[in-house]
Amino acid sequence: MLFALASLLITNPPLEYDDLVRFHIYFDRFKDMSIDQFIDYISDLPDYIIPVYIYVCAKIGIPVNILLSIINFITVYILLKTSLLILSDEKRNFFSCLFIASAINSAPLLSGVRNMHSIALLYLGLYFYVNREYFKSGFLYFFSIGVHFSSLLYSILPGLLIISIRKLKILWYCSFIGFLMPVLFLSFTKESFDAYSSISIIRKIQHYLFIKDYYFRLTYKEIKIIIVSIYKFSWYVFVLLFLFYQSKNSNDKWLKILFIISILMNISFLFLTVFERISFLCKIIFVVCLLQETSIKIGLKKRIFVYFIILFLFQAALFIEGIFDFV
Repeated sequence: MLFALASLLITNPPLEYDDLVRFHIYFDRFKDMSIDQFIDYISDLPDYIIPVYIYVCAKIGIPVNILLSIINFITVYILLKTSLLILSDEKRNFFSCLFIASAINSAPLLSGVRNMHSIALLYLGLYFYVNREYFKSGFLYFFSIGVHFSSLLYSILPGLLIISIRKLKILWYCSFIGFLMPVLFLSFTKESFDAYSSISIIRKIQHYLFIKDYYFRLTYKEIKIIIVSIYKFSWYVFVLLFLFYQSKNSNDKWLKILFIISILMNISFLFLTVFERISFLCKIIFVVCLLQETSIKIGLKKRIFVYFIILFLFQAALFIEGIFDFV
């Protein structure tokens, strides 16, 4: 409810929050747009589900901030509900709910909407996949791509889930040097991307890979951004330690998924925007796996939880610092 209320209050976002600004522009533009014009307009977008929501709301007169508030409520509900469904009965308690909630990144949820909504749908789709409900899983996966194209990154999951933990752990070790591969091949792949730059998704990939990442653009000027970024991703150290000490004989599907997502993060480390997008799902699944792990004492879990709460409040404070400029 707090996330939904925060979204409801954001009525005039600044330019830095480009997704929110774009959604408000869409709303004003779609009011007088015919259905044929709208279809032609979204045909050039890499993802189109949120614009469809906005078009419907623009036509029936529901303000865009109310729509985004509802989307955020649904997103958080799916993330919490799916996590609780994964946990065993004895682990479904108030502490688990708080721990999972602390793993939800408030800033991308409130300032981006699309990516977190897509991740929530993907997460639920993974739950159905693990439980062999493949039709529901496939539908949610393709729907999540329609919400945000970055869900395409997770298309490798089904293929890698058939691999044993032992082999996944070897791939995981290799991924720590795998982040060099994009650097080695960028000069060769750019020409290939240029040939297909008329395709909207390809243009988006080009933007993430070949245009300077906003972290790099800012960190040259402000040391504060470096410190904030290091602290923001500091929780990932817990993931690395947790996976390092995992038994090679385990066959837990969610542990496998965590390994695969960590591999993606390690490979994309140099592209921090991509790294950050993948981290949103990784953080939640890590907490679920940690809560399920019986070999780790509850005292240690509580200490990690306290750290996550501090980190959550820190990130929320950074976001709130900008909210007063556009409420």
